[in-house]
Amino acid sequence: MLYNGISQKKEPVASMKKSSYPDERPTRSVETEYTPRHAGRGGYEPERPVRSAPAPERSSRSSEGSSRPSGRSSRPSERSRRSEEQPAPMKSSSKILLLLLCAIFVGVFAFSGYKLYSIYHGYHSSEKQYSSLSERYTTAASPTPAPTAEPYAAVPETPATPEVETSPIHVDFQELRNECSDIVGWIYSEGTPINYPIVQSQYDNPATADYYYLYRDIHGDYSGNGTPFLDVKCAGDFSFYNSIVYGHHMKDGSMFASLDNYRTAGYYEQHPVMYLNTPQRNYKIEIFAGYVCDADSSTYSISFPDESSFLIYCRDMKAQSDFQSPVEIQPGDTIITLSTCSYEWHDARYVIQGRLVPLP
Repeated sequence: MLYNGISQKKEPVASMKKSSYPDERPTRSVETEYTPRHAGRGGYEPERPVRSAPAPERSSRSSEGSSRPSGRSSRPSERSRRSEEQPAPMKSSSKILLLLLCAIFVGVFAFSGYKLYSIYHGYHSSEKQYSSLSERYTTAASPTPAPTAEPYAAVPETPATPEVETSPIHVDFQELRNECSDIVGWIYSEGTPINYPIVQSQYDNPATADYYYLYRDIHGDYSGNGTPFLDVKCAGDFSFYNSIVYGHHMKDGSMFASLDNYRTAGYYEQHPVMYLNTPQRNYKIEIFAGYVCDADSSTYSISFPDESSFLIYCRDMKAQSDFQSPVEIQPGDTIITLSTCSYEWHDARYVIQGRLVPLP
């Protein structure tokens, strides 16, 4: 086109130029179009640059459905990669909780194992000690041999004499007391675990003396089984109306645990008597009552206004027995009460009471 002798060439409008990087938006080039215009006095004046209309921006969402994914959707951003690499907070907390529970379980298991070992080790040590005492200081009593006549001698007819009953065991108290001066007796029940020395604390304070041997052996060392002990308020020679001996109810059946078997009449029929040996003399214990009572009940009475009150007391105790016994307490008799823990209620006790019959 010719205008005032000058050729004007119309340039094409710039098109959209796409960036070679996926994360950058496409850029648009701007080109100037010169349009002839009256410039006065035969001259010309160039037109101001005119920007071409922006091309519509392609949506990244529209490319999701196309067969060829765009660069933006095919490469994940740095932020999304970091979020995928980091562990989820919930999984981390669960792992810490699991480790904590495992540690608690292992600790409880180890502590329980240690306690069980300590308990059964205590049972074994205690039984070993009392077995050793029995082997060293007790022997089976020898029966009195029957008299024999010379050969061909005339044997006069004499009435048969009744056998003299003695304790089935003999205890060497002189040697035993050299090992423990607090020993006042030895109790024995044939065919049962009861075969133990009896001690009585010599401490002046009755409030603490009764508990001294509760968790101590005869040497004063700690023992979960303790040692059967005579109430400190009773006479050491068992001469009171009622002499009370305490012993633990051990889970392995040792000490006084077998007293609980007297709840059944059949056990009483098999074991109606026990034996008590003392440095002064020996006794047969003829059992007449067995029952559950409170730790502070009248069962633990040791002194009475007179003998008739004592006989009434024995009658009342026998009335609550778990078994029937033919033994009757007579004037002049004394009794022994064997006490151990029971678990019907708090501070429940199971007691066995028997008449002390002196033996030669």
